[in-house]
Amino acid sequence: MPRPHCIRRISHAEASVLVPAGRPACEYETVRLTLDQAEALRLADLEGLYQEAAARKMGISRQTFGRILDEAHKIVADAILNKKALRVEGGAYSLKEEPIMHTKVAVPTRNGIVDAHFGHCEYFTVFEIADG
Repeated sequence: MPRPHCIRRISHAEASVLVPAGRPACEYETVRLTLDQAEALRLADLEGLYQEAAARKMGISRQTFGRILDEAHKIVADAILNKKALRVEGGAYSLKEEPIMHTKVAVPTRNGIVDAHFGHCEYFTVFEIADG
C-alpha cells in the first residue's frame, strides 16, 4: 500500500477546464492537472522562484516539489501538443491564507509630545500598523 500524500499548501483553488478552440469540449480527450501541480507551475514558472523557495511555500521537500513540477510539465505538454482538454481540479492540498502584516511601533513621548531621547523618555506611545 503506498504512503498517503502529504498535504500541500496552495494559494489559489479555482477548478477550471481549458479546451482547444474549434470543437465542443465533450469531443476532446481530457487530462487532469491537480491544483497542487498548478500551484507548482505558478510558483516556478510564473513567479520564477527557485525550487527550494517554492517548496517552502508549499510546505513540502524540494525533491517532492521537483517531482510535482515534472509531472505538471508533462501533463501540460501532453494537453497542448496532443490537443487534449485540460481539467484543473483536486489533489492533496490545503488553502494557504495570506498572513496579515501587523507592525507595532513604540514612539518615545513626554507630555504627549514626541521625545528625542528614546532611553530617557517618560512614556512610550505604541502604534499598530496593519497591512503596511
